[in-house]
Amino acid sequence: MAEEIEEKKETPEEEKPLIPLEPYIPPVEEKVSIQHLHRGTDTPRISYNDLLNKPTTITDHGELTGLADDDHPQYVHNTGDETIAGIKTFSSFSITPSSAPTTDYQTANKKYVNNEDGYLAGNTLLRADTGGSQTASTTYIKLMTITIGKSGGTFRIKFNMNIGNAIYTAQGIIRRNRGGDIVSVGTPQSTQSEVPVTFSEDISGWLKGDVCELWVKTTSGSSAAWVSNLSLYGLNPSEWSVWHL
Repeated sequence: MAEEIEEKKETPEEEKPLIPLEPYIPPVEEKVSIQHLHRGTDTPRISYNDLLNKPTTITDHGELTGLADDDHPQYVHNTGDETIAGIKTFSSFSITPSSAPTTDYQTANKKYVNNEDGYLAGNTLLRADTGGSQTASTTYIKLMTITIGKSGGTFRIKFNMNIGNAIYTAQGIIRRNRGGDIVSVGTPQSTQSEVPVTFSEDISGWLKGDVCELWVKTTSGSSAAWVSNLSLYGLNPSEWSVWHL
């Protein structure tokens, strides 16, 4: 008897048992970290590349935005007033302006120190013009001069002055000529004495090449003002022999 072979039939899809599915879990959103503020403001700015988490690397400095914004305190600018903290060490000497410092804490360069250092007001005679001169001018005119030769500093400046007639007044003042720029640096002095009176004043700020000038006038053209012995005094006469005044 022939063996019967049972034919295996495929189960129709609609008759297959349902397989339970895994419960749906939505993906976790990742927050984008914004590390820079837009142009120094409190408003964050994010680009399309940031959203895609594909930041663009900029290799050309000129392609950066906001370069003109003053929001980088770690940089020192070429112009403008700034306060810099900490000790800065320079590998080369800095170049300062050619003009002389005018306030207590401004930087002094080598030229200024060389010119300024050396003399302080004192009672040692450094230079005297023992001649004399007179004027009947009622406006200031220059009568005597001394050129500062090797070193500047502070000098005690003295001169004698008198008037021809005691009912009038002789007036004198020390002025400084620096390259043609003439300014009054002394206190106006005056006398009605017919006998020479010595005037003395300590004046600072003299530089090599300055000219000390004595300007004089009288209150009446009928009575001349007389001056003599324009002199410089200091505490350091050691270099006087090489002043070449």
